[in-house]
Amino acid sequence: MKEKGNLKNLLTVGGILIAVAVAAYFYFTRDQSGDELLSSTDAGSVPAPIDGTLLAALQQLRKIHLDDSIFQRLNPALQSGQIRDFGQTLQSEEPYRQNPFAPLSAGAGSASTSTSPAR
Repeated sequence: MKEKGNLKNLLTVGGILIAVAVAAYFYFTRDQSGDELLSSTDAGSVPAPIDGTLLAALQQLRKIHLDDSIFQRLNPALQSGQIRDFGQTLQSEEPYRQNPFAPLSAGAGSASTSTSPAR
């Protein structure tokens, strides 16, 4: 019985050592090309975030004008006023109780209370 426990411990330690060796191998042989992404620069040497090409593109976007008359020609219902708003106005209510965990009989809300026992 004792030999079985020693063998189990030996296999466990051996497995851990193999796992550490594999992890160390991959760590030390990894590709170093991504390390320049972790470098830091001085605040004075940072280029301006907006250059001239971006500003020119934004100015061109401001010049765009959409003609909405196409919607009128494609759908005559928009012109004739056949489309109506069927929305309903909601009455304002108190959205919450002051203490949602207080019992209803504490007067914290407008809900009616029942005196029948819980089932």
